Amino acid sequence: MKRLFSLILVGMLAVSGLSAKVKLSVLYVGGTANMDPMLMAPGSVDSVALAASVKERMAHFTKFLKKNFTNVKLIEGKDYTPEMSAAYDVTVFDGRTVPFRKGDRMKGERDSYLPESFDRAAVMIGHMSEDLGRSLGNKNDWYCLCLDNYALGMKNDHPVFNGPFKVDMTTEMHPTAAPALEVAEMMGESLPEEMPMLLMHSKWTEEEIASGSCRIGMVSRPGGYLDSPDTEVISGGLCGKSIDAVAIGRHGNLFHFGFAADPERLTPAGQAILLNSIVYASKFNGQKPIARKMKEGIATRDHLPMTKWACTRKANDRINEQELTFRQMIDSVHAVAVEKKAKGEELTMSEAMYLDMSQMPPVVKKSFGQYLKERNPKLYEVFGTDEAAYANYYDKNAPYMRPDLRGYELVIDPEVRALGIPNNDIRLLDKAIELMEQGDPDGKTILERYTLKRFATPAEWRNWLDTNRPKMFFTEAGGYLWLVNEKDANDYSVLATETAPAQAAAPVSANNDNLATDKDNPVALAARIDTRADGKKEYVLTMKIHPGYHIYARLDPADPYILTTIEMEYPAGVEADGDMIMPPFQPTSNATSYYVDTVEFRQPLKGNGKGEVGAKIRYQACDHSECKLPVTTTVKATL
Repeated sequence: MKRLFSLILVGMLAVSGLSAKVKLSVLYVGGTANMDPMLMAPGSVDSVALAASVKERMAHFTKFLKKNFTNVKLIEGKDYTPEMSAAYDVTVFDGRTVPFRKGDRMKGERDSYLPESFDRAAVMIGHMSEDLGRSLGNKNDWYCLCLDNYALGMKNDHPVFNGPFKVDMTTEMHPTAAPALEVAEMMGESLPEEMPMLLMHSKWTEEEIASGSCRIGMVSRPGGYLDSPDTEVISGGLCGKSIDAVAIGRHGNLFHFGFAADPERLTPAGQAILLNSIVYASKFNGQKPIARKMKEGIATRDHLPMTKWACTRKANDRINEQELTFRQMIDSVHAVAVEKKAKGEELTMSEAMYLDMSQMPPVVKKSFGQYLKERNPKLYEVFGTDEAAYANYYDKNAPYMRPDLRGYELVIDPEVRALGIPNNDIRLLDKAIELMEQGDPDGKTILERYTLKRFATPAEWRNWLDTNRPKMFFTEAGGYLWLVNEKDANDYSVLATETAPAQAAAPVSANNDNLATDKDNPVALAARIDTRADGKKEYVLTMKIHPGYHIYARLDPADPYILTTIEMEYPAGVEADGDMIMPPFQPTSNATSYYVDTVEFRQPLKGNGKGEVGAKIRYQACDHSECKLPVTTTVKATL
């Protein structure tokens, strides 16, 4: 009778789509709130409310996990140590832990939260993949904190969509995101105007985004994601980047679940996919990332079509057209705002913003030559305005390209091109050993450039290559290296011990001419005190922004980016003399606007005090393909 009842119960569970608890031990590491301080205006963060939100989210996660798994332990990130994960099948990271090593931000180093020996199965929620996994070379990096509420491009046959928890894979047709269509055109690809999408959680409202009462998800860069056998892309998502941005994926034992909403906000499908992801991740206990992505924005050849497109007249025309369209939009909104103000009517947020804009210079179309010269002056000297020559240059030399010292631009490897063997062809290593045997120094140069080994003799190199040949693969995201597909066969520490090229930091200097930017540090800041003609003082904050990058001056309520904010700090006897004088900005097609190039924020001062005046500035720098992590820093000048 008891057996019959059990069979009936199992049948009822199966019919209803419910599942009994799965036998799995889960360590949940919390600490993230259901509100995001990065989206809030400075000074508006209520620490009490934030702490309460953390507890609420942790309680919801604990209830959710305990309902579905047999053994669940809850701790806060501040109490976690990596050794704890050894006692559990899976660790779910939903909060930042305590770093065991602080990185030098001026050298582009990140804090280290997990040791390189960490090999326990881990599911990382949202930007925890970036925060906790960056120092490990995790490919689940921060491409953009702009993941919306739909999954798309799902690998429907993947285990996370097929159990043990039942997933309703009913999709809805929705418009393809504009950024995805734009990138596809640049890549020479086409996308449908609509595509099937799976609802993962309810949409954030404009009010929630504007107030920071949301937890936006994160997508990772697709470039080179699948160029090592330790990775898999499981799903994309509706976001502000390319269609192949990774919303759900795995790199070794590190599983990225980009949708960061509270479990109670997830749809039944979203909940089931998260649960299945935890179960699936448990299979990778004892593994580690093999190819390590140590430069998050490293250039990969799968994006060369975009580079070629950028060297076309069509690209130049597009930019000219966009600038003209933006200006026409500004003029139109400004005219409406002036008319409404004259009538005493209430202005919308966009109208009020454009009404207060300072006069902008007229739009001047750039010639194709000007455009190319600014984009790549070295190639322009060779090819001029010969559009086909640029495409031929990249097509012909792509097999021999590797990143420059910074990692962001592809350049030709002259030693490899001279041999005529692509760097991702293993015959290159054979040839390099042969050169070494002949006493040619290029052989050793090539071997040490494209592997992590440092053998002294050709015989040692030959033995290593012949022994590991069946297990070797080439990774671009992992550093343009030939690696061995084994857990501990690739020692990246050899790169750290070798002399690294000098890294340009983003200096804070009183001399604006000394401000240096690059793709590692696209924003440089300087502060000074100016004395006006009337004798009054002004604090001047200069911001230099790297070409192609922007930061956000204003945000449309629908855009989940980070607004640039400034909080002034004054010594005793000094205060603001009126509002800060803001620089002009570049508008977009909605209420969002950018700061580009070099801008100055000027704060008039009054009072006779002495000491340091500071500006605590928060910003996020983005270009057309990526957004950097948000930065908060204070820049001071002395009265």
